[in-house]
Amino acid sequence: MPREKREIAYVLAVEAMLWSLFAAIYILLKAKYPETFALAKPLYLLFNLLVYPVLVLYVLQVISWEKWKSKWPKHLLSQFFQAPQLSRRRRKVVLLRIAAFFMIVALAQPILGKKKAKVSGRNAEIVVALDISNSMNTRDISTKVSRLDIAKRALIQLVNQCRGEKIGLVIFAENAFVQLPITKDYGAAKMFIQDVETKMISNQGTNFSAALNKSMAMFSPGRKNKGIILLTDGENHSEVPAELLEDLKEDEVLLSVVGIGTKEGGPIPKDVYRQELGYKANERGQVIVSKVDETLIRDLAKLSGGLSILIRTPFPNLSDLLTEINRERAGNIGDLSMEIQRNLYAWPLAAGLFLCVFVWISPTEKLKRVV
Repeated sequence: MPREKREIAYVLAVEAMLWSLFAAIYILLKAKYPETFALAKPLYLLFNLLVYPVLVLYVLQVISWEKWKSKWPKHLLSQFFQAPQLSRRRRKVVLLRIAAFFMIVALAQPILGKKKAKVSGRNAEIVVALDISNSMNTRDISTKVSRLDIAKRALIQLVNQCRGEKIGLVIFAENAFVQLPITKDYGAAKMFIQDVETKMISNQGTNFSAALNKSMAMFSPGRKNKGIILLTDGENHSEVPAELLEDLKEDEVLLSVVGIGTKEGGPIPKDVYRQELGYKANERGQVIVSKVDETLIRDLAKLSGGLSILIRTPFPNLSDLLTEINRERAGNIGDLSMEIQRNLYAWPLAAGLFLCVFVWISPTEKLKRVV
């Protein structure tokens, strides 16, 4: 049999052996553990189709070499060239194919049986009340982004830190509206946060009472670990009844007041997307300067028994706030004992990596010219 045909037969034999062995092991385990053995992601086995073009190229290379060699007399060819040892090259190709097969099986994630595990969960409900009054368009923290942009950036980062908490979103100015009901869909939460604009509410002002009442109405009945994050610059606000802040205490709702802006403040643009139109002015034509009301931020938190934070940087981090909410209101469920499926991917993955390392450290024989 010509050498190139032997190579094709060898590759096909190895392929048949791999799939036969895999099928035999799969059928054996499935018969012994019918309810506990499975492939978590069986479609990943289709990655084997990506290997076949490489095997075809190898066979074509062998055929090309044999054709080139046949054009020269054997005694002349042996005087000038040392032919590569096909057996060694074939062995490496086969080992790499087996390694690839093992790693693809690892991607398919074989699972067998179950094991006990302890997991920690959080069941806090958090409502974010976001101020979208016109003063939130002020660019005093950064000349490139507004207070609202920085607030949204901080909230998206906060959502990324959530690990089981439910989160909702209320937007407010003079009125308050539920933008997102309480959910664990963090992708939806980030999308709704990103879409918030000051133009969503035409009645301007900063009505904290409306925002807090709307936020409190969103919590699940009987829920004890609750938190409200009120994010505002405190500009042009209406008074908050002391009774409402006392209600927060009685209902064990942790109010975290996050103030955003600087003491120096900045002008409020007439149009957030067209800065060239200038800034808002009072009746005497003087440009209105919006400044964060730090005293108000602290007083609201103090009267409700909550927390206060001031944001003065373009990239704030509210992860500590999330930790505090969970700790203050027992947001951690604690360690739960659960049965989870035992994933066996590590075994075929280790075998595949071992074969790759073995091939890599093996000496490579190249076509050499005889001098």
